Amino acid sequence: PESVDVKVFDAARNESVLFRAEKVILATPQFINQRLMPWRELDLAAFHYAPWLVATLVLNQFPASSGMPLSWDNVLFKGRGLGYINTQHQSVAQQNSRFVITYYCALDGPDLVAQRRELYQKDLAHWQQFILDDMRMAHPEIESWLESMDIQRWGHGMISPVPGFIFGSALAEAQKSVGNQIYFAHSDLSGMSLFEEAFHQGMAIAGHCLGKVGIKKQPG
Repeated sequence: PESVDVKVFDAARNESVLFRAEKVILATPQFINQRLMPWRELDLAAFHYAPWLVATLVLNQFPASSGMPLSWDNVLFKGRGLGYINTQHQSVAQQNSRFVITYYCALDGPDLVAQRRELYQKDLAHWQQFILDDMRMAHPEIESWLESMDIQRWGHGMISPVPGFIFGSALAEAQKSVGNQIYFAHSDLSGMSLFEEAFHQGMAIAGHCLGKVGIKKQPG
């Protein structure tokens, strides 16, 4: 075929819209692509996605740790999670009455399916206590400072490379286009969950497609 038809559901209008294109780029993870194109043969068992627990905490006070000012990225020594970031790190305010931080935890282990199931089966109260217990290692009084906590559970938070995956056949097959018309660009195609890899995948495939359809860079 000379073109690819893509049917997209417009939730605002409650109707489907049909787009016709020469090339299509799917910047979605492979478990989503497989649902969009179930006829495409992929070894999805080779793709391991670690579930993530993310929470935004609003605090009414937050003193500096060990006499040092709050950093943008803060790692908890011997913590269960990855630590937390200062969500207001770009604020120019001289004083804050509220402090907003975001906590991250990647649930790892040999059985990510079981970890994913646990993430969703246990209630929010469990994970709230889990986060407070972890944060208490660095900030013993954090529970008394807490005003609110919003929790998000990401079942397939990031691609986790296992031995043999990055240079393996499963990843190589997933990177192949369909008929030189449907291309794929997602950080899981690099085998590493890094936003730099996501940029690289998208830019590389977009540049390839632009060359294929004859669009050239304009001078100036």
